[in-house]
Amino acid sequence: MHEHHESAFFVLSGSDIELWSGERLENCATAQQGDYLFIPRNVPHVAVNRSATQPAVFFGVRDDPTAQESVVMRPELDGCVP
Repeated sequence: MHEHHESAFFVLSGSDIELWSGERLENCATAQQGDYLFIPRNVPHVAVNRSATQPAVFFGVRDDPTAQESVVMRPELDGCVP
């Protein structure tokens, strides 16, 4: 998660992407080409491509030039995404 900034993702092409978010990664949104997803600051999230053969091409932007400095890893959530 990013403590101090928001994130936005736009899917350019390829496989659908699952975006899991929430305190225990309990929310799942599926994004396809052309879809936009928004993550508020301080919300755990992870993007998943379930395809073994097709890459997913998407880009993410954040509202803070020091975005990488506010990354907080949450290893206790590793098993939350099925």
